[in-house]
Amino acid sequence: MLISVLAFVLVLSVLVFVHEAGHFFAARRAGMRVDEFGFGFPPRLVGVQRVRGRWRWVTGNKEVDTRTSTIYSLNAVPLGGFVRIAGEDGGKTDDPQSFGSKSYARRALVLVAGVAMNLVLSVVLFTVVFVIGAPQVLDGIPPGSQVRDHRVVIAGILPGGPAAAAGMQAGDVVTAVDAQPVATASALQEYVRAHEGVPLELRILRGAETKVISVAAALLPGIGKVGIGVQLTETGIVRYPVHRAVVEGVRMTGYVFGEIFRSFAGLFRGLVQERAVTVEVTGPVGIAVLTGQVVQMGFTHLLQFAGVLSANLALLNVMPFPALDGGRLALLLLEAVRRKSLRQTVERAIHTTGFLVLLALIMLVTYRDLTQFGGGIWSAIRSAVGL
Repeated sequence: MLISVLAFVLVLSVLVFVHEAGHFFAARRAGMRVDEFGFGFPPRLVGVQRVRGRWRWVTGNKEVDTRTSTIYSLNAVPLGGFVRIAGEDGGKTDDPQSFGSKSYARRALVLVAGVAMNLVLSVVLFTVVFVIGAPQVLDGIPPGSQVRDHRVVIAGILPGGPAAAAGMQAGDVVTAVDAQPVATASALQEYVRAHEGVPLELRILRGAETKVISVAAALLPGIGKVGIGVQLTETGIVRYPVHRAVVEGVRMTGYVFGEIFRSFAGLFRGLVQERAVTVEVTGPVGIAVLTGQVVQMGFTHLLQFAGVLSANLALLNVMPFPALDGGRLALLLLEAVRRKSLRQTVERAIHTTGFLVLLALIMLVTYRDLTQFGGGIWSAIRSAVGL
């Protein structure tokens, strides 16, 4: 339990911190004054600030003059980070270093920089996964790749076929047939076709358990071929050379981003057309539970999961909803069209309302997560503290 919690905090902190780092570096590049760049959320534990060429400590929430340099702080709640840019709340624009005094293009770049950094992080994480080696289907593997732990896996079962009647399941790994090791899916298919009507003994690996299942091949109705009624695929741990891993990392990030976008589109379509949630949604509690499950699967799977979460965070933030980067971009576009900025009170009210709505949604999803995972979470806590 403790390892799962630490993994969840670490993953979430890295994803949010990288996002905020994108805003920080883009703001500095755009000539904006950054008052504070913090790891974690307040209250502030300690910070440092460079004043007249020397670094000095800043403790607690003590008010400090930030007009000369940025405070780099470590805060009490270790869940990401934040950036305070001068004038980002729609204040006066007479300060030449404030957010509001810069051009529309520069402000837009600062707003999208966090999303861009999350996508970059997703590419980096997937690239590392492909360099280390990731499980995948051995179909169209590029030259120069290394494959280990080659397996012949049952991808699907024909309903009513011999394999279904014998109790075989999708996901089973076929390691041997009649005590002969299975090297490839095609070799297994040829052996089965050559022994029509003869009982075959298949050694199956199901999770950590090994089973021996007897099944006889027959002419499959509707297919016209001899077989046992399974769809086979070959999988393995594939390692790519670095240059190819980068390409695959970019491709995987694009694929994941597209799939998440389609899921959100389906969610909104269901809400509008059917007034119901048609896509499974999870919140912080659900993500924490999933993180714990992924940790048990190994370091590579944790990196893959973090890559998916980073792409998900990028998409969430680019949505045109108040309080999110996408909402701020939408208001910036409106300002550019009107050639006039919104009143500070109006802009703050919009973002505050959006934040409250988001908070309510998070609480609602968290409640649903607790009703789904709460028993398991409480059991894990009791076990961790020895109750």
